[in-house]
Amino acid sequence: MTLQDFSHNLDIYIADAIEIGQQATSGRIKLKTDICDITNLDSVIAYIHGLYTKELIDDATCWSIAVPLGVLFGEMIIKEHQYHWSIDSNNIPVVETPDHNNLSPITKLYKIILDTENIEGSASSFYEAFKLLQYTARKIEESKYEKS
Repeated sequence: MTLQDFSHNLDIYIADAIEIGQQATSGRIKLKTDICDITNLDSVIAYIHGLYTKELIDDATCWSIAVPLGVLFGEMIIKEHQYHWSIDSNNIPVVETPDHNNLSPITKLYKIILDTENIEGSASSFYEAFKLLQYTARKIEESKYEKS
């Protein structure tokens, strides 16, 4: 997949994610690309995870669901931090920071859905950890300049 192909289909992925959210919650949740909506994304992922643990869906279906939901999650992060999409060496869309670090919201959500040992957390816990790392890195960088 090229970045151009992915970007061309971005609206389709987001529409699919919104549809998945509505189906998973019987219309109670309408997902949006706003980071304030992350707890709703957590609810949808928890529902999909439940389907997987009950063996009602398989790994391939989980991946097919994780892709649009991960794209929506990536858009949440991008809108909040003004990052951008990139394609990694595995041909998976990732969120790239200005420091050229990559976040993979698609694979993270896939891992959360398949997690049977409760170690992957949630989309919101992943995002909170990311924000903490960004804050820490910024403070370290600032302290370097203060010492100069």
